[in-house]
Formats: sequence, C-alpha cells, structure tokens
Amino acid sequence: MTILKVDTVSGIGTDGIVLEGTTTFDSLNYMTLPKGTTAERITGARGIFAGGRTPAINVIQYWDFTSNDPGVALDFGDLTTAIRYAGGCGSNTRGIIYNGYQPAALNRIEYITISTTGNAADFGDSTQDRYGGACFSNQTRGIYATGSRSPTDSNVIDYITIATTGNAADFGDATGSWRYMQGCASPTRGVYGAGNPNSSPNFSKNLDYVEIATTGNASDFGDLTSVRRGVISFSSNTRGIFAGGYTPTLLNNIEFITIATTGNSKDFGDLSDTGQHNPGAISDGMRGHIGGGGIGPAPSLIGLQAVTIPTMGNSFAFGDLLIAGSGGDGPAGISDGHGGLV
Repeated sequence: MTILKVDTVSGIGTDGIVLEGTTTFDSLNYMTLPKGTTAERITGARGIFAGGRTPAINVIQYWDFTSNDPGVALDFGDLTTAIRYAGGCGSNTRGIIYNGYQPAALNRIEYITISTTGNAADFGDSTQDRYGGACFSNQTRGIYATGSRSPTDSNVIDYITIATTGNAADFGDATGSWRYMQGCASPTRGVYGAGNPNSSPNFSKNLDYVEIATTGNASDFGDLTSVRRGVISFSSNTRGIFAGGYTPTLLNNIEFITIATTGNSKDFGDLSDTGQHNPGAISDGMRGHIGGGGIGPAPSLIGLQAVTIPTMGNSFAFGDLLIAGSGGDGPAGISDGHGGLV
C-alpha cells in the first residue's frame, strides 16, 4: 500500500508525481483520482513510420508532435526485416507492425515501445500471411482486416491484445475480400474502406465497421464519394478522415465521417500536394499526418502533410521524412495519441 500525505506541492518537474502500488487517499472534499497507471494517462506526443518504400526498407523513423518546428524525422531503430504494405496500430505505450510484404506476403507481427528508441521485436503471428489490409486499434486491441495474399484476397479479420505478445486470433469476416485499404478508430469502433475487391480491377468506395471490444463479422457503414484504393485514413475520438488514393487516376480530395454514426462520407478539403496512394498516416488525436505513398510509379517526395481533424480545410506542410522517399509504398503508421485512444 502507498500512502501520500501532502499539504502543498510545488516545483513539479516535467514527469510529475509517479505513484506505484495500491494507492489510497483521504480528503475533506469530494475528489476522484484518474484511473490507470501514470504511463497510460500520458497524452500522445510521438508519431512513427516503419518500413515502406520500393524496394522495401527496415527503417523506423519518428517525429515529436509537440514540436513547433517538427523538422526532419529522427531515427528510431530498425525492423527485423525490410517490409512494406504493413499495418500500423498500437496503444499509447506500444506500437504494432502487422503483416506486410517482402518479398512475399508475411504473417509476422512486430512491436516497439513508443516512448523509447530501439529495434522492433517479434510479437507473434497473424492468422494469415497478408499485406495491404486495414489496421486500427484502441488501447487494448489491435485489429487487421482483409489484405492481399496468393492466389486471392482475404476477407479475414483478426486481432491481438496489444499489452501481451502472442499470435493473433480470429475476429470475424469483412463484407468482402479486399486489398490496399486503410482504417481508423474511436475507442469503441473501427472503420475501414475502399480497396480492390477480389483482385478485381474494379475499385470500391465501400466502408465497413466493427465494434472493437466484441468479435463478429463487419457491417456496412456507408460509402466514400468515389471508388478508389490505397487511401489515407486517421481519426480523432469522434471523426474519421479518408483522403487520396487512386482510381487509377490519383485523387487529392479529403473526406470525413462521424465514427459513432453510420452513413456516407462528406467533403472535408483537399491535399495540398499531389494525390498519394498507399502512404503512411499517423494522428495525435487533433491532427493527422501523412507521409510517403506513391506518386505514379515512384515513391513520394520527402515532405509530410498535416490535417487539422476537428476543422474542415486543406492539408498543410509538416516536417520531412528522414530519407527521401523512405515512406513510399506502404509504411506502417503508428502513434501514441490516435483516435482509438481515450
């Protein structure tokens, strides 16, 4: 048991007071302490891109969202292998790199500790070898839906418990078999969409959703304004953003949904740079950050774009990649403050 008796507190450092063990308190007034560990209450401050590019790289790079001058990304460490088209998700302490491609579809899951730098470590295996699926999470669960595999695409949804290592378990099925999708989440619901159905040249504008805390098949959410694949997606706790992609003409429009209610997307604004497909996307809950992706057959330029999620409007410049083109073709985007976290 921990007992804390304080008359006044002054000179608190940047880390604040850290309490360990079972904590009790007496007060003459009504007061409710926040729940969870101190680490679990830290707000999001870091965004990470892992892998990507053509040919694939194993570089992990990061930015501090809190910086007024984000500058060039910093080196975080390395993945266990070069990879692209992987899914990225996580809690506010642990980042997950899920499935991917190089030189074929993989079922590998790796993890990093977001607050520290260092190389990724093995987490376990997913239920199928896939790439280009939709990945999202809340604080507890990471979910990977659909994806490309030989000889056909997948409709499988599986999940992991982020805090513990181990293999993924079956969650349910998507409404169809898709590839080159992205997804986003609130703390309770995940939404994903677009893509190619059944390896067809016909692209989709369909959005699916699942309730993260339960297992079961996905349900129809609504539609984007046009068919596409390789979209960008990120969210706040309430609003999901879908942008870019290609048809195969590159698109630069940004659309939004309200995650708690089903329905079609609405216009938000435009990407300030040339439209991108299969980029990485990270969020601090207020801003979404977009980097990498393809522009035609080549990786994108070095710059990142940012979108202010609560307000509608166009994207704007925000920092640079560590290596020119190092986010091209499907980097996994991870952050410790995305919309799936409380």
